[in-house]
Amino acid sequence: VSDRSPDQAAVDLELLRLLAKQGRRVPYPVSISALALMMMSWGRVPHWISVAWLMCAYGVLALRRWLLVRLPEMHHRRVDQRVRWAVGLSLLNGLVFSAAMAMWPWLSEYQRMVQTILVMGLCAGAVATTAGYGPVFLSFLVPVAVSNALAWMLTSDSSQLPWMDLLLGGLILAFAAILAGLARDTYRVFAESVQIRMQQLRSNQQLRLALTRAEQAMQAKTRFLASASHDLRQPMHTLTLFGAALSKRPLPEDSACIVAQMNRALQSLSSQMDALLDISKLDAQVVPVNNQVFALAPWLGRLVQELRPAAERKRLSLRLDCPEQACIETDPVLLDRVLRNLIDNAIKYTAEGEVAVE
Repeated sequence: VSDRSPDQAAVDLELLRLLAKQGRRVPYPVSISALALMMMSWGRVPHWISVAWLMCAYGVLALRRWLLVRLPEMHHRRVDQRVRWAVGLSLLNGLVFSAAMAMWPWLSEYQRMVQTILVMGLCAGAVATTAGYGPVFLSFLVPVAVSNALAWMLTSDSSQLPWMDLLLGGLILAFAAILAGLARDTYRVFAESVQIRMQQLRSNQQLRLALTRAEQAMQAKTRFLASASHDLRQPMHTLTLFGAALSKRPLPEDSACIVAQMNRALQSLSSQMDALLDISKLDAQVVPVNNQVFALAPWLGRLVQELRPAAERKRLSLRLDCPEQACIETDPVLLDRVLRNLIDNAIKYTAEGEVAVE
């Protein structure tokens, strides 16, 4: 069992995916660089040494490519173990390129400079291809940079300025130290980006779970409203019929007043039941909309005329102001329900004066 935290394991797995992606691309420019090193030494270095080194370099590149692309899919292996394999492959690659320094005694100073530029350029490129991960990057950088610096320092030509070779070796080590610092910063940014992405994934999962629960609660509420309004509608209709039958019977004045108030209460309750059913339909998104084009003035006139007795009972003036040529395209049933509620509320909560529909 790995002792790494889940976040660190996620970072390591993302690193393996990056190494696998780069493992498909990196061998091509690196193999070209290795071929250039071999061709540059051809004619000066014994051929068998040049060919043997090139075959070793190509063999390591092929092994890295074959294994790196498979590391992310080796789920039967621990993540930290797979990362150690990537470190070993990088170290093997670094040792092979550091072995190229063995050809220095046969090379001219110009060829040595070109070789230094090539191998240190590979080290600089490794900052990006390894995401700056220290163990993988340093296992390639350290053998290459140290062997290159030592090659300059230990093969100084006494006929020229010996301090120049020592200076070049020191500059190579300083450049390697700068690359190590850049790699450290690169890996920190990489790890933070992976952790932020993991936090976003966890937050999205929590939001999806909360959304699912909210939708389930909304569906339960919708089913309850639909069931309640449907079940209560039948006894409401029965009470309305009984109230209408009572209002047609000859009753004493006080009893007739009670029946009239009961019928008004039943009408109000029926209206509230209709509104409750409308809410359930709106939640379920099953409210049909039947648009029509019709003249607005006569339609509003009928609506205002129906509500005028309620205004007159409160000694309010109910006024309509609508041009005769005005037309509208909408669902008259739904618009009637909206405006009827608005005007009814205006009458209900206006103490004196008038209610104007303009």
